[in-house]
Amino acid sequence: QPLGPLLKDSARRRPYRRRGYIPRRNPSNAIAAQLATHFANFATLPMEYHAANAVVDPETGAVLEYRDLIKTAMKDQYIQANIDEIGRLTDGRVGSSKSAPSRTMEFVHFSKLPTGKKATYLRIVADLRPQKECPYRVRWTVGGDKIVYHGEVSTPTAEMITTKMLLNSVISTRGARFMTVDIRDFYLSSIMPEPEFMWVPVSLIPAEVMKAYDLHDK
Repeated sequence: QPLGPLLKDSARRRPYRRRGYIPRRNPSNAIAAQLATHFANFATLPMEYHAANAVVDPETGAVLEYRDLIKTAMKDQYIQANIDEIGRLTDGRVGSSKSAPSRTMEFVHFSKLPTGKKATYLRIVADLRPQKECPYRVRWTVGGDKIVYHGEVSTPTAEMITTKMLLNSVISTRGARFMTVDIRDFYLSSIMPEPEFMWVPVSLIPAEVMKAYDLHDK
């Protein structure tokens, strides 16, 4: 498979997870009918209901990845979602994302890879979020298992007992109020000591992006 340009700078990382199955390469377009039913059912649910759903092939039960979805009846929606994600991560030259461009990454020629630096791989995550204004979701992540980094790579989280103590304290205190905050694009704003690189297959880059960034010459 031909390889595209390198990607650098503070691209978001995601821990590597083994897949216990191999998605079918030619999924049936019957998933379009499944999604229509899903949206119809979702409309009857209470407003406080939220969900994050992977796109599943109704015939095989396999979770479809981006490379599979762009071969289905929903290809236009997911290609546009991919364009929006690229625009959000770069300088906003492409896409219709309402978020300000984060300038997290940029496309560079493969010759720009520093000596001794290894390039990892692109992992595209696609899912379905019916409660969102744009339900077709695409996110670019970096194959973290291939990055050579000697610092801390994990994200510390609170233990279950700590969470229980906090919640019990709230509900046991008369008049207490509880609030949680979601920081948007937290990792995209993190400053890295040096850029990381990854290979991007040309087949996963939409034609609009190839033209806008002159990637045919890179």
